[in-house]
Amino acid sequence: MRSFVVTKAVLPAMTEQRWGRLIYLGTDLSRQPRAGMIALDAAKAALTQFARYLAQELGPQGITVNVVEPGPVAETKISHVLDDEQKRRQVAATPLGRLAVPADVAQVVAFYAGEDNAFMTGTTAAVNGGLAMY
Repeated sequence: MRSFVVTKAVLPAMTEQRWGRLIYLGTDLSRQPRAGMIALDAAKAALTQFARYLAQELGPQGITVNVVEPGPVAETKISHVLDDEQKRRQVAATPLGRLAVPADVAQVVAFYAGEDNAFMTGTTAAVNGGLAMY
């Protein structure tokens, strides 16, 4: 798991300065399984739980740990996985009526990374236009 290796690499500096932000990218598929996605879904679900444990252990050291779980994101290399019909169904099922764009996800990551966001840890942000409600 790359997340574990990267976390292990950055933790010494974060713990020394008693401040840090760990932000992982998950997927909404870990909550809503889809056929053919078992490896990714299971790995991302484990990543979300890993983040919760880290949040519990690292909180006293001033380090926050959160997860951003995007739904389908248009304009990305992986967006070709959905055919036009699947995209249409995703948009129809999303209360905001569109797929996410990279900037939607980036804004949530930036929020979690900000110095002003000092009291959120162990949380998961669903960036999917409301699709997670179903």
